[in-house]
Amino acid sequence: MLRRSRLSRAMPAAPLMAVVAVAAAIVGGLPPPVAAHSSMTVPTSLSYTTDCRVGGPPHALRNCPGPCPNVMLKAHGVGSSPQEPAATYARGERVTLRWARNNHEGGFVRWALVPVAQMGDAAAHERYAFKWGCWSSGRFVCNDRNRKELCIDDRLNERWAQAFSDRVEIPSVVPDGDYVLSFAWYGGVRDNAPWRRPVRSSFGDYYDCSYVRISGGAEQVESQPRVFLPGESTRFSNRCVSAVNALSKCVEEPCTDDRTDDGKSLFQGGEMVPEEFEDGAVPPPLLSSDYADPDDVPVRMPQTPPSTSPSPSPSPSPSPSPSPSPSPSPSPSPSAEPSPTPKAEATIPNGWVGIKRFFVVNTRGVRTDSLSFSSVNIVSLSHYPDGFSVEAVTRGNVPVQAVTFSVNGKGVRIERWPRWSLAGDSKGYWAPWRKYIKDRTMTIRAQPWSALAARKYGRNVRLLVVD
Repeated sequence: MLRRSRLSRAMPAAPLMAVVAVAAAIVGGLPPPVAAHSSMTVPTSLSYTTDCRVGGPPHALRNCPGPCPNVMLKAHGVGSSPQEPAATYARGERVTLRWARNNHEGGFVRWALVPVAQMGDAAAHERYAFKWGCWSSGRFVCNDRNRKELCIDDRLNERWAQAFSDRVEIPSVVPDGDYVLSFAWYGGVRDNAPWRRPVRSSFGDYYDCSYVRISGGAEQVESQPRVFLPGESTRFSNRCVSAVNALSKCVEEPCTDDRTDDGKSLFQGGEMVPEEFEDGAVPPPLLSSDYADPDDVPVRMPQTPPSTSPSPSPSPSPSPSPSPSPSPSPSPSPSAEPSPTPKAEATIPNGWVGIKRFFVVNTRGVRTDSLSFSSVNIVSLSHYPDGFSVEAVTRGNVPVQAVTFSVNGKGVRIERWPRWSLAGDSKGYWAPWRKYIKDRTMTIRAQPWSALAARKYGRNVRLLVVD
């Protein structure tokens, strides 16, 4: 299957004069930037921002700690959601990925395909990483038609605007579904001087993501190695020039002792490999079983009730049946703990239902962050300009027929159709939760229910909503 995206994969070859000019620019040095910035350009990002980082100069401070952008998110159009992915790839396909240079040099780039349900989980981006390379690979020269789209701010007043690219193979362990293609750049070289030894740290960690769809292609395999390949037209065939060799060393920019542009660099680097491959080490392979959890498989999940009936309920009896009907979820019950009344004769002795996890969800139904059971979870309103909701994911050996939500012990909603939402939905639009108390820790409880379950295990999660 051919890839579909907003930009053509092919790029015009640079003339010989352009190549000479590029080489001269590298040798002669580039003007030091006021602040670093880079972002993915092919496939198109889910955000308009070009500098998802923490810190920066006073006039350009950012609080975008990754693993995906949390600001300037696209609200509609291609690349704005899993339902409108920026590109469709096939397993085993070799695709061209591009990112902006913006007058910077050096460092590593890490690629990962992360299920949409886990796109806000930094550990998941690390777990699903499949390729590392040199950030300065596949250097090309933009032309007048694509320079602002692909080269963005790179020497816009000069003739030879440049950007980077790489040819990447889509892992064959990944099942069909919707993902974010995760981009991380780290180890950018201070003063854009990759020939200097030692190279010095200055830039922070940078992140970007793009909604992509995996469909068809090579037969899915059980295991596939993760690789470090420097990339095309790089200076060294087995290493990169970088200030650091791992994410989270330069979390905040500038990466200096006093957090100023003139401060002493916290790290000195040179020619190195990513930490995962240091001293000949090889990270464990990607496994198809890594995607086996049905709650993590990135299927497209509309929240509107299904057109067919849910899992069969027990045969009707004279007593009222609590099984859900195809009508929308009812209005919240005023009782302290609203709960359907079970039918004793329908209960399966070993049947059970429970809550597996909670997610913060935006108004498009995209899971943006997984919530912890053990600590207070901070939700920043600045990350959700249109509002947010909370989703509960259930588990058990019998079908869940309803989930009751309560906040600080007061019942607020009975949800009778998956996905299980704290505030409900309408035609795929997730209603934002409005009745939070800002700057105060709240306890949200989700209690699953099924007429077939003898045991029903609810769980709590604590939330602190801030500006």
